Amino acid sequence: MDHQSIYSTGAGVGGSNEGHSNQYGNRALDSSDNSYNNNNNANNQYGQAQPPTSPPLAPQPHPVDSEGKPIAKVLLDPKVQRQLNKRKRWRPWFVWVVSAVQIAVLVFEIFKGYQRTGQFVQTQPFNPMIGPGAGTIIAVGARFVPCMRSTYLDNAQIECPDDPKTVCTISDICGFTPIASTGKPPNQWFRFITPIFLHGGIVHLLFNLMFQMRTGADLERDMGWWRFGIIYMCSGIVGFIFGGNFAPLLAPSMGASGAIFGLIGCLVLDLVQNWKLVVRPCWELSKLSFMILFSFAFGLLPFLDNFAHIGGFFAGILTGLVFMPVVYFSKRDKFIKLGLRFIALPLIILIIVLGLTNFYKGANNCSWCKYLNCVDINGWCDAFNTPTPTGGNN
Repeated sequence: MDHQSIYSTGAGVGGSNEGHSNQYGNRALDSSDNSYNNNNNANNQYGQAQPPTSPPLAPQPHPVDSEGKPIAKVLLDPKVQRQLNKRKRWRPWFVWVVSAVQIAVLVFEIFKGYQRTGQFVQTQPFNPMIGPGAGTIIAVGARFVPCMRSTYLDNAQIECPDDPKTVCTISDICGFTPIASTGKPPNQWFRFITPIFLHGGIVHLLFNLMFQMRTGADLERDMGWWRFGIIYMCSGIVGFIFGGNFAPLLAPSMGASGAIFGLIGCLVLDLVQNWKLVVRPCWELSKLSFMILFSFAFGLLPFLDNFAHIGGFFAGILTGLVFMPVVYFSKRDKFIKLGLRFIALPLIILIIVLGLTNFYKGANNCSWCKYLNCVDINGWCDAFNTPTPTGGNN
């Protein structure tokens, strides 16, 4: 969905004040004035002015822009026009850089998988995302709970992600600094961050880039790179914290989907906060709802994490309340939006603190959550839903 299209404000909304005055109805007024003047000139030969003979134009259901496209009536309000004119347009540097990094990292993952297994794309079990196996993705930094907290000691042996018929130690699976050499429980906390730049395969990355490079770039043009970057990263991190609490224990998770769901949350927030600016807001809301439902269905495939989607979505709404630019339609509207901003900031901090606290306590009593995360077709989810330690302590 094109973020800019929902406002139907025409070419002059972000332009000069002159563009606004020509766009929002003054053209019709100018035409009426000219007609009146022409009638006066025609009647000057009689020495007196005559009123215009043509009847007034019937009111339109919606004003239109210079191209004849309907626009919201509230855009005729000079206060709203001034707020829109003050907005800057930014280059989407953050989206460009992050997308380039994600492409480079996927290339690295594929070659790393070839070094480990002799295959660029895992075929047994088949990775429907067209990428390396779970073991490779975990080794390069995916969120994998046993690498992040005291779930299993290093001498415990669990199913190897690439081949559930064999067993591995935690150090074998996690990589980076061997856990056994530290003498401490695993605590690779960076796995809440690094998965944002990893993807399960080419299909996974392409789906995310299609949204990120178009709608994400439009959002960044509206709010600037640093505001957008905070929302993007915070949504991704909160998504992985949320998934770490509720997803199956041995389910690796990676991808920018949590961050992208945060951007979808921003789109919903933007639509609700600027409802009066949209010509057909209910239609736009229905399109957003369909996109969200489709994305949740897509998240049932392996290597994707619907819990990260849920966490990222709500994190995007909360951080969007704090950092997204807004238009105020009245004093009451301004009071409400500023009040929500002050509530949202401590609330997102509280969610992060509680989520991390619960994660490191190891509390996960949701036995049915696995059914929201993966459709068990062709054994895709077998290695993730049933932890089977065969040695050591757990």
